[in-house]
Amino acid sequence: MTGPEHARLGHPNQDAWTCRKSGGSLMAAVADGLGSAKHGDVGSKAACASAMEAFRLARRAGEHPSWHTIAVLRAAWHQLVARWGAEHCGTTCLACFVDPHGAMFAAQAGDGIVAVRHADGSLDILPSKAKPFQNSTDTLLSLGAKEWPVLSGSILPGDAVFMATDGIADDLEPSKIGDFIAHLQADYLPLPPVVRAARIRAALKQWPTHYHRDDKTFVLLSRTS
Repeated sequence: MTGPEHARLGHPNQDAWTCRKSGGSLMAAVADGLGSAKHGDVGSKAACASAMEAFRLARRAGEHPSWHTIAVLRAAWHQLVARWGAEHCGTTCLACFVDPHGAMFAAQAGDGIVAVRHADGSLDILPSKAKPFQNSTDTLLSLGAKEWPVLSGSILPGDAVFMATDGIADDLEPSKIGDFIAHLQADYLPLPPVVRAARIRAALKQWPTHYHRDDKTFVLLSRTS
């Protein structure tokens, strides 16, 4: 959802997301274009498209995603943003792949959150790479393939993978992240898709943090069986 600040200024939403199912596998990505980047919205859309291409290639090759997949993602992104210049398309990128057997691979470049809530209530959170300076962020461009923090494991029935840009992530209290994911699973997933989308949009517009300004995007992958 476009944040209040961008809506007020008439600027495009810098966030992007995608979620697809292919051959029994689930692939998802969210990205947040840097506000300081002239074409951050282009960069974030390209990041999501590149993640899908990289994951599809790994699936076709019969290999579980790895740092090689991240290298393909980065190469595809450079190709997609070449027209605008990679230096003008800075973006974060959070991506996740779950195969038909529940094996999960997630990777993160920059701000935001990648978290797995298990059915027993336990939580795994992908630690972001430490920022070199305060008020700075790593990006898809700045991190080499082997520098991306990754999270892997098994997604069992009742588990959920949650990815969100910093417009949401920065406002979540660490101790409440698991409860927030459980709320999304219980109160939104059972709804018909059209109703679910409308209620999520309304909730994001009424975000409870005072004076919130940033774009807000999340993806939730929940295994029910």
